[in-house]
Amino acid sequence: LHTLKLNYLQSFLDAYRDKKKFAMFWTQDLSHDFLNLIGVSDDDLEQFLLRNKQNLEEAIFIVISDHGHRYDSIRQTVWGRLN
Repeated sequence: LHTLKLNYLQSFLDAYRDKKKFAMFWTQDLSHDFLNLIGVSDDDLEQFLLRNKQNLEEAIFIVISDHGHRYDSIRQTVWGRLN
């Protein structure tokens, strides 16, 4: 699902290449329930950023995080409960 969202964001950037724009890309599909799945998107996100280096040259790019995992076994640890 994250690649579908990245492709949509790519289409948006391509369609408005010479325009000022605002986009919010939020995906929690990989990390919301299971801790170890978030790394699946690393290579795809890296390739997206490298491919759009020029598109993002004058951009503010912010990465934020949501709360911790709701169902993963990490919730049984002190860190998991705090997060």
